[in-house]
Amino acid sequence: MGAAIDWIWTHRKNFERNTLRVLVRDTVEALQDGNAGSETIDAPGWRSLASKLFAEMPEEDKQWVMSDVSHRGKEWPLG
Repeated sequence: MGAAIDWIWTHRKNFERNTLRVLVRDTVEALQDGNAGSETIDAPGWRSLASKLFAEMPEEDKQWVMSDVSHRGKEWPLG
């Protein structure tokens, strides 16, 4: 993974709840739009990070993220 992704993952417990929700939401949107860097180099790392952060979220936060991007009508990019 890249340095930024590694840093975010290492320090994730220090972020406020809303910061993590917005980080995952914005990453999902970037992945949906093809704006997460190279599909072979960058995007897989961002997808992995967002998937892991999403998996750790309380159900309420997962619903918030999914609701916030659902209006876009694009495929959910996380596994």
